[in-house]
Amino acid sequence: MQCAKQGCPGVLSLPIDNLGPTPATYDLPHVGQYGAPAYNQYKALVAQLVRKRRALGMSQEDINAAAGMAEAHLNKLESFARTAQFSTMQLWAETLGLAITLAPSSIPAATARAIETRVAQPLCEAKSHYKHDAPTALQLSHDR
Repeated sequence: MQCAKQGCPGVLSLPIDNLGPTPATYDLPHVGQYGAPAYNQYKALVAQLVRKRRALGMSQEDINAAAGMAEAHLNKLESFARTAQFSTMQLWAETLGLAITLAPSSIPAATARAIETRVAQPLCEAKSHYKHDAPTALQLSHDR
């Protein structure tokens, strides 16, 4: 059973034939609906965007207007009253002359367990119930 909070690596293994009583809550730190590590990364990204905005001498209203965002939207994002969707983060960064890029990092333990489980129980296309379970031809490229 995995923690339902976004970005939380908390996992608890239970035997499927005897689930027993409801397990205690996870003891890993959380911030709202997010796992603390994921939320802290989000906060660091927002802090970088705020620093860049200030370095350019732009107000929140300037960014709202330039990006076509609703009035006071940036204020809500910068004060963490709202959490931005990725597309909004991209727009915000592009408005400041920045780009959000991916960099290699270590694979989280939960992902490693999922890979191990998949290797131990390979995907059977006949048993795929959801379109995201089906194999795809998608490939990642490191070329620019």
